[in-house]
Amino acid sequence: MKTLLFCTSLLENESLPKYAAWWKYYKNKFPDCDFMILNDGPVDPQIFDKLKNLIGNNFSHQNLITFDNKLGRNDHLHWGWYRSFRQALMIGQRDYDRIIHIEADALILSDRLFDFIRTENTGWKCMYTKKYLFPESAIQIINKDSYHLIDNVPEDFDFYKIVELMLPFQSIKTFIGDRYGEIGKLPEHKIDYVCQWDWDWFIDEDWIL
Repeated sequence: MKTLLFCTSLLENESLPKYAAWWKYYKNKFPDCDFMILNDGPVDPQIFDKLKNLIGNNFSHQNLITFDNKLGRNDHLHWGWYRSFRQALMIGQRDYDRIIHIEADALILSDRLFDFIRTENTGWKCMYTKKYLFPESAIQIINKDSYHLIDNVPEDFDFYKIVELMLPFQSIKTFIGDRYGEIGKLPEHKIDYVCQWDWDWFIDEDWIL
């Protein structure tokens, strides 16, 4: 099954180690997927070369989608993220049997969640954030039987409401995780994943389900 795995990005000198870590970690976990990074705006050739040096020869221009201008963000108004995310959906719908979205600050930890992502073959699924009480958009699995729902994702979104409440996915609440990176601290219980996380922060195996 031909699968696209992607993240969105804002490639700058200080952020390159994060995207290189994301690539290497998930390429090891999902070696058969086609990987793609979609950047908010153009990428300077020197930035591309630095990222390629960090990742290695399996990263090329074919793995990077850019845009002519940077849209940026303002608080919860994630214009650049939304454009990149929707473009990935269009590419996936056209060229792939399955789409996996894992943001560059989302760290999947447990074998059971990796197994779920590898084998779940129906629907448009995501995680759930108990902190904000809505679906977690940083980890998604979109199967071909739900590709018709992509047609309902508007080209332009004015963020009149939270985007997680607009997207037509189904949140799965059986996996334990949240945006613990916002406070830089893990819970006392074991977890399957963490979002908003810094790749330099260590997570001991005792925390993994």
